[in-house]
Amino acid sequence: MLKAERRLNPPVNLNLRGEIEDIEATFPHPPVFAAYDRSTLFQGDIVPDFADRFLAPLIGAVDLPQLQANLGLSAEALVLMARLRVEGGNTVEAAPRVARLKGHFLEFDRMDPLARPLALLTEVAEAALRSATCYRWLAETGRLHIPGLDTGKIDGADVPDWMMTAAPETMFPHDPARLARLRQSIDQLGPSPVLGWNSGASKKSLPGLRDRFLQFLNRKLAAFNQRASGRAAEPPPPGKPASKKTATRLRAATGPDRPPPALPKRCAAG
Repeated sequence: MLKAERRLNPPVNLNLRGEIEDIEATFPHPPVFAAYDRSTLFQGDIVPDFADRFLAPLIGAVDLPQLQANLGLSAEALVLMARLRVEGGNTVEAAPRVARLKGHFLEFDRMDPLARPLALLTEVAEAALRSATCYRWLAETGRLHIPGLDTGKIDGADVPDWMMTAAPETMFPHDPARLARLRQSIDQLGPSPVLGWNSGASKKSLPGLRDRFLQFLNRKLAAFNQRASGRAAEPPPPGKPASKKTATRLRAATGPDRPPPALPKRCAAG
């Protein structure tokens, strides 16, 4: 909700059902839904879960990148990100610049441990759940099982006006003293990130799911190309003359200034 969005959204999606029905009407095969919950994911992680659902048996667990902890941002980090974007005028450029600070926020959480995990205020969570008719529809139609969802509390009430315009810091509890320490650590990095801050701290950000998966695919393609190049450079078996196609591959593999691989003596003598 807060990582790289210019406009902050309330913690409920009122258009989810319509979006899903549009997708189902457009494509011949129904979409597959998965609750982003460790208890429902294969090996408790979204990457092996995706591979198990869609890539097996071509890709197994041994081929997957090493699992990383799914580290979320603290309440203080989310509050500070919202404030920094306001300082930058809530422009399109401000959101991604502030998002680059994620690595610093995670490092700060390791150095200054959280007193409690991030959670919505009780009144916010209850109001959001009452209006979440899309989730009740998903559960009742068997499209998705959401662990812990109590559909009896979803009565279709309108989203309160205050929730549509409330600042993030009013949505969940946070520690003002810890927020001040986090802001001080950001100020010590240099100029404000919304004014073009760009230092090594941004490089500490953990790669996202898309980046991890693209890196994995690139490694697989590189290994495949390497094996293909090795097969192309292999000489023909003893006693079998090289075809024109094989000879061309050998010349391409060795280059004009490099001799082709030596053949066994009995083959050369013959």
